[in-house]
Amino acid sequence: MWLMTCTDYFGRNSWQWEDEAQRIRYAISRMDGKEVAPFALTYRRQMTGEIGYTRQEGYEFWHVFAEQVLRRFGPTHAAEKSLREMRSVKSRGGVAKLLMEMENLNFHGRVTGIAWRKMIEDELPIEALRQLAHSEYVDDGEWLEAVRTVTRAEEDFKERKDLRGGGPSCTTRGEKRKFEDSKPTVAAKCVKKQYTATEKAAYQKKKAGERKVKKEGSVAPKGEVRHTVWSEAHQGVDQKVVDKRKSDNECTRY
Repeated sequence: MWLMTCTDYFGRNSWQWEDEAQRIRYAISRMDGKEVAPFALTYRRQMTGEIGYTRQEGYEFWHVFAEQVLRRFGPTHAAEKSLREMRSVKSRGGVAKLLMEMENLNFHGRVTGIAWRKMIEDELPIEALRQLAHSEYVDDGEWLEAVRTVTRAEEDFKERKDLRGGGPSCTTRGEKRKFEDSKPTVAAKCVKKQYTATEKAAYQKKKAGERKVKKEGSVAPKGEVRHTVWSEAHQGVDQKVVDKRKSDNECTRY
């Protein structure tokens, strides 16, 4: 990938990089790090023959340089296989198992930096990622130790929560009370009482007696006149008697 990036760069500025030796010198100047620096220094000296090194024919051509880089740093069959397996690793047995598998596979893959961290971060819980984001780390080794510590603490917390009966999706006591208080109040369903045959018969007998009493009460006793028309209530009653009874708050009808 790095060689392709260099080739694209030289292609966009071909007028500036017509000399292949100049391309190689520029590419070597961009090879930083303890793994590539010794190769870069040795290749330059063998290409120029400086500082007592024997000059190697053909080292000033770009295709020779690219071949040497691929031979030294290009992925082998084992490395490509390891990369494929690293992408399929899942966090199913805890962070310790995840990191052990990833580190074993990376022995051949030799992934470092952001790419290495991204592969592991994809399998970490969001709570652990949130805590890791608050700090900066010198190198991958320090970052891996932080991943172990933070993620294991989160796993221990979830295990203790499960032992208390909380479970992964359980809410706290306060949250549960809030949720219950926010529920709309539903009236209790009225359950109709079931009566026995004896109770039904007694109830019907009682209602029949009430209806009989009501019917008898609506008939005026013998000799008593009950008026249904108010204008006829005072017929045959002297007006003076009516007025006197009104003043005494007595009934004005016979």
